[in-house]
Amino acid sequence: MTTENVTPDRLSLDFYYLDESGHHTKAPANTKYFAMTGIRIPAEKWNDIFERIKTYRSQLRTTFGIPTYKEIHAVKLVSGRGRPNPKSFVSMDQRIIIYKTGLEFLTQCEDLGLNIIGVCLENQSGKDIYDDALQRMLDRIQRTAKETRRQAILVFDSGREDAIRRRMRRARVFNPIGSREGVWNTGTSARNIPTDRILGDPFFRN
Repeated sequence: MTTENVTPDRLSLDFYYLDESGHHTKAPANTKYFAMTGIRIPAEKWNDIFERIKTYRSQLRTTFGIPTYKEIHAVKLVSGRGRPNPKSFVSMDQRIIIYKTGLEFLTQCEDLGLNIIGVCLENQSGKDIYDDALQRMLDRIQRTAKETRRQAILVFDSGREDAIRRRMRRARVFNPIGSREGVWNTGTSARNIPTDRILGDPFFRN
């Protein structure tokens, strides 16, 4: 019996690629806000989205001379820093176009299930809010995965590996969540909602 044309069962798995922007401590030279963003990609659509990304990067190479291997860092791009095209000058007008087309590209992938979630917190004096932002992101991913009846694997930028791993392992067992109304129907102010939809330890990429 041949299986060449057999359609596999639908995978109930999403990849979340997470990164942050801004400082997570308050200091005169730091940013006022700290943001963490996750791009959700369904596992069964990963190859399709990857093909679109390759096409998009090829277009940037043809139009602006940006090599496909070159990382495009938004802050550096719009502030005029760095050399997206190592062989030629990229004007500020061109940088704005690149930035806008990058955002538009993400919306064009929504038909393949790509989705963006984010957390933005204001820095507080004497406090590192990274853990708060991460906790809110985990809760949001857990809630989304439960609503869509899927599971999640997380991929982070390298750095803070131990802290992220500890937080995720703790949240999988004990994760008290406060009620928006101030109290749950059980009469308690917090309820343990483990992040059981998030699988295993996270992956880290440079």
